[in-house]
Amino acid sequence: MACCGQPLITLITFRNSIAGRSGESLGLRYAVANLTSVVGPVILGIIGSALGLLSIFWTSAVMLGTGGKLTGSGADGQKAGKRSS
Repeated sequence: MACCGQPLITLITFRNSIAGRSGESLGLRYAVANLTSVVGPVILGIIGSALGLLSIFWTSAVMLGTGGKLTGSGADGQKAGKRSS
């Protein structure tokens, strides 16, 4: 299922953009994606050089955990607070 992320995000970005400005929305999305693919390894490299290799794994774990909390999804894929009884 990991291969479905890119087309879905592109579709969601396109559908939620202002009429006539979808190109700007998609351009901004791709610019941020490319920026993070360049900046992320540099930052983790600096952290690894300064604090050691294990710190890279802890930093990645914290970033993934924070992203999970910010999206608010639970283990079953439902939004937090929206559980059905």
